[in-house]
Amino acid sequence: MKTKAHFLAGLIFFILVGCSRVSSPLATPTPKGGAFAASAPVVIKTCTVVGCGKGLVVNLQGKVPEDFTVEVTTAAGEHAQAHCVRGRNAEGSGPFPSYHPICYAGQLYFFGYTPDELDLTARWGEQVSSQHLKTTIVPFYPNGTDCPPLCQKWTAAFAFPE
Repeated sequence: MKTKAHFLAGLIFFILVGCSRVSSPLATPTPKGGAFAASAPVVIKTCTVVGCGKGLVVNLQGKVPEDFTVEVTTAAGEHAQAHCVRGRNAEGSGPFPSYHPICYAGQLYFFGYTPDELDLTARWGEQVSSQHLKTTIVPFYPNGTDCPPLCQKWTAAFAFPE
């Protein structure tokens, strides 16, 4: 009895669904009215805060060594350090875990570190170079200019001697 009831329920469901018109935001009736033709897909842009973290980007210029250590210190005594080997992190430290630096080829990034000015000292081999740097705040849109949020990064440039 249950098998016959299940069969009849399935048959009725199939008939009802098969005879009803399906409405979809991606389908529009053709001029003849019976069939549906696909229209252009709807593109939805998602605006997120991914990539919007504040931090310091140090652009490395000149002859960047393959293995070097950088220490940055603010006037308030905050500091962070990065050890980079061939454009990648070897190790790093800072006053808080969020300052953990990221080494890129030609750049250093210190997440959450936003000083107006800093002293940067680089050490490689037997050489040492120190420079006092002023940062520039650069606005950017991680999702494109038509999609919030508006974010900021602090940038500075450090030139290794040739």
